[in-house]
Amino acid sequence: FFSKMDIWKKGWNKVSGAGKSVYKAVWGDEGQESSLPPNQQPQRRGPSPTQPSYASGFTYKKHDVAIPITVYGMDIGNQCSHVSVARGGGFDCVLDELTGKRSCPSMVSFVQKERHIGDKAESQAIRNWRNTAKSVKRLVGLPYDSPQAEHERKFLRCATRKAKDGCFEVEMEVHGRKEFFTPEQIMAMVMSKLHTMVRDEAERTNSKSSNNLHAVLSVPVWLTVPQREKMMAATRIASLGCLGLINDTTAAALEWGVFRGGQVMAEHGPVIVVFVDVGESATTISVVSFAEQQIKLLGHVWDACLGGRDFDYLLFEHFAAEIQRKYSYNVRDDPRSTLKLLQSCERLKKVFSANPVTSLECELAELDVKFSDLQRDWFEQLVAPLLQRLSLLINQAQMIPLPPGTVVHSVEILGGASRIQSVKTTIETLFGVPLSTKLNADETVAKGSGVMAAHLSPTMKGQVRRWDLQDRNMLTIAMAFDDGTEDKAKQHLDLGAMQVDVTVRQVLFATYAVIPAAQTVTLPVSSATRRTRVHIFHDTAGYSPAQVQHIGSPLIGSWDVVGEA
Repeated sequence: FFSKMDIWKKGWNKVSGAGKSVYKAVWGDEGQESSLPPNQQPQRRGPSPTQPSYASGFTYKKHDVAIPITVYGMDIGNQCSHVSVARGGGFDCVLDELTGKRSCPSMVSFVQKERHIGDKAESQAIRNWRNTAKSVKRLVGLPYDSPQAEHERKFLRCATRKAKDGCFEVEMEVHGRKEFFTPEQIMAMVMSKLHTMVRDEAERTNSKSSNNLHAVLSVPVWLTVPQREKMMAATRIASLGCLGLINDTTAAALEWGVFRGGQVMAEHGPVIVVFVDVGESATTISVVSFAEQQIKLLGHVWDACLGGRDFDYLLFEHFAAEIQRKYSYNVRDDPRSTLKLLQSCERLKKVFSANPVTSLECELAELDVKFSDLQRDWFEQLVAPLLQRLSLLINQAQMIPLPPGTVVHSVEILGGASRIQSVKTTIETLFGVPLSTKLNADETVAKGSGVMAAHLSPTMKGQVRRWDLQDRNMLTIAMAFDDGTEDKAKQHLDLGAMQVDVTVRQVLFATYAVIPAAQTVTLPVSSATRRTRVHIFHDTAGYSPAQVQHIGSPLIGSWDVVGEA
C-alpha cells in the first residue's frame, strides 16, 4: 500500500493449478519495490524490509553520542517541504544553509540558463510567473480532464498540456526553448534539493554520512495506487535511495506514539487520539488507537480540495470584486497582480489568526490598494462554506468505529491552516475535546517519515525496537473478469481508461480492511485461450464525491493471466 501492489509490478504470483489457476494478490506486503540498486537492498528480517509502518513500528533508542546521518524523512508539501534526520535520541528538521530556514518552498523556476529551487524560485514567482512551477504535487497522476483538474487550474499560473498518458505536463522555457516536464520530474527536482540539504547538514555538523542514504517519503492518504507509483518514480528520477512511502497522518501518529505516547499512556493507559491535518491544499482526519508497543490506525476521512489555499482564494475573489468596483481595475487580467493579491490575502488570513482587526494593503500595477478595519467576524462569515465542509468531515470521522468502551482522549492538529482561529474553534467544538498542540504543525510528518526510514534502513539495524503498527485501507480495491460462461449475465464497467463487460466482480481489499494483507483467488482459465483478462480497480461505490473526485480513472491495471487449461 505504501509503494504499490505486487500485481502492479509483476502481475499475479501463481500458487498452484489443476484445471484452474490459483494466484495470490498482495496489497501492502510482499513484492514492494524500492528504488535502491540491488547491491544496496536491505536484507530481509521477518516481514519485507520495504513494507510500510502498517506491519511493524518501533521506538527509537536514545544515544549519548552523535548519530551518523544515514537516513532521512521527506514531507513534500504542496506549498513547503521539510526533511528530517536522526539526531541524538530523536529526529529534527534540517536547515537550508542558504536561507537558515527549516523549510523549502515546493517550487521550481527557470531563468534563462539557470534553474532555481526552493526560496530562490519563490523570489522569482511573481516576475517570472510563466516559468515558475508551483502547486505541482497536486498534478501527480491527476487526469488532465478530471473534475479535480478544473479545481487545480485556479491555482496554476504556468502553462500545461495533456500528456500521452492522459495526465498533466508543465510548460517551461529553458535555454530559449519550450520544454515540457511531468509533475514527477518537477517533484524530483524538489527532492534533489532536500537531499542536498541533508548532505549539507552532515558537513556542517561534522557528522559521518553514508554514501547510500535511505529515505522514506510521506504522501496523502487518499492517493491511488497509480499516483503512489508516480511518486516512487519521482524518487528514482532524483536518484534517491527511497525505501518507500508512508501516509502523512500515519507518519504523524508514529512520531506521536514513539516520542510522546509513552508519557501519556503511563498516566492514562491505552488512548484514542485524533489527528486533524488541515494543510495548504487538503484536509485529512485520522483516528488512531495507542497501546503499549502498539499503534492501530482505525480509519481516515479526507477532503482533497479543502485547505488553506481555498481560504485564500475566497478572500481573493472578494477583494478582486471590490477592486473592480472601487478602482475599475480587473486584477485577473494581469497574472502578476493576481499573484500579489493572493499573497496579500494569505498574509491577511494569517494575521486574522492572532488579531481580530486588521487591514489589507497591496500594490497592483499603478494602484495602491487599501482596505481598512477588516473584522475577524467578517472573515469567518466569508469562509463559512469551507467551515461547513470541515464540519461535515468531522462528522464522518466521528462515525469511524472505536473499540468498545473507549472514547477520544485528545485531538492533535497539524498543517499550516490549522492555525486559523475559526478552524480550531470548529474542530474543538465538534469533537468536544480540548485541542492539543504538542506536535509541530509543520514538521511532524517529516519527523515521522524519518522514524520510518530508520526502521527500514539496514544501516540502523539494532538502533530501534519494534512496535506493532497497523493501518487501514480506505479506497476499496476490486477485481473483475470474464470467466467465459456464455449464459451468465454480464456487467458493464466504466473504468475510465476503458469500458469492459465482465461476469465476475469481487472485492479484494475492502474499506477499513487492516493492511498489510494478502488474498488468494482462484481464476478459471478458458480451455480455448488458456488465459483470463483480469482488471484491478478502485471501486468508488459508496464514497462521497469529495472523497473520490481526485481519482479520475479508477483503473489500477489489467493483466492477462495465463494458466493451465
